[in-house]
Amino acid sequence: MNDFDNDSLALDFDPALVERRPSSFDPLPAGEYPMHISKIEAKKTRDEQSIQAVIELTVTDGQYVGRKVWTRHTMKTIRTDEKGKQSFEIGQSQIAELMRAVGIVGKSLAPLVGCDVAAKLKVRPAANGYDASNDVAGYKPLTSSKPVATAAAVPVSRPGFMSRKI
Repeated sequence: MNDFDNDSLALDFDPALVERRPSSFDPLPAGEYPMHISKIEAKKTRDEQSIQAVIELTVTDGQYVGRKVWTRHTMKTIRTDEKGKQSFEIGQSQIAELMRAVGIVGKSLAPLVGCDVAAKLKVRPAANGYDASNDVAGYKPLTSSKPVATAAAVPVSRPGFMSRKI
């Protein structure tokens, strides 16, 4: 009979003395990370009043290589209240910044999938029953030598709000 037969669930160490290792659920520390745009999907918001670009970013270098971060940017909305207008304006600005950072400017987000970018992350503290998480605070090119196309200014007051049902 060997030692494993007596109590197969017995531990040979004290769990209280084991240092906690960060898990894949912990937010990444605030800072700038090289990221790969892994996936972009257009999804309706819960209230079905807006469509957001849900962007999956994957860290490509350093200690956190392979970790993923998701961000949402409002692309379209039928909301006409102040909050809806702000969400749309912020979304336009964020999408334009991302496109300029990767050097692709156009009428579709599809060409961004597979591109690399530097993303600045911040940590949103835990609140209202949600765990701490990461927010993307901005984008820039990975290298300053890479030419970046400039986007034509899009007036925020234009009818970018959808006039039909989403």
